[in-house]
Amino acid sequence: MKKLLLATFVLIAVIFSGCKKSLISLDNDSVRLRHNGTYQIPAVSELPINYTTQDSFYAVVSSSGIVTANHIGSTSIILDNGEDNKEFHVEVVPVYYTYTEPQIYFGESRSSVISKLGEPYSTTDDAIAYKDYDFDGTMLLISFENDLVKSYCIMIKTTYTSEVTEFLIERYAFVGVSSGIYVYVNHDKTMFIGETVYNSDYLMIMYGQNSKSNGSPSKTELDILRNMYI
Repeated sequence: MKKLLLATFVLIAVIFSGCKKSLISLDNDSVRLRHNGTYQIPAVSELPINYTTQDSFYAVVSSSGIVTANHIGSTSIILDNGEDNKEFHVEVVPVYYTYTEPQIYFGESRSSVISKLGEPYSTTDDAIAYKDYDFDGTMLLISFENDLVKSYCIMIKTTYTSEVTEFLIERYAFVGVSSGIYVYVNHDKTMFIGETVYNSDYLMIMYGQNSKSNGSPSKTELDILRNMYI
């Protein structure tokens, strides 16, 4: 009888031992990084861990769990060892606050824009302009089609050139150079941003709608946008 009981206990122990899951241990579950910053996720597991990012626009992760920050925003890294999974949150924060991007949207009415920003410094049938829009020396130009916002442009002193570039790289994906314009796209590629030199004193940062939602704008779109402001 004793031998039978002992064998039963041994069998139960073996069964429970075989059912025990291999858990993933995390020292912490989040991190804040700046553009291009890196961080090793502090995960431990008896089994190999597979790391995947939910949105590579904001951050990517290596097979060994090293996170690299891309653009401002947040995403999660999923850890999975086949028996357990964890979520690690990544927030990418800015370094540069060079200028304030206007809170207007494509297709917004002229009257709505003016109610937000106040009376413009200059106005025409298809455009309005704000002088010293954000700080001394900056200008905001907004073009309209049928009195609805078609595009807008920030003019800023060339002394800010390197800082403006870093400002844009933190926020948008750089896709290349076309006709002297450095081109970026937003997260869902519905908007493109063109950075170029206007003259020896000013840079132009142009914002337009991207008709090619799967990539960068065409050269024709860029030329049309630039010609609106030159």
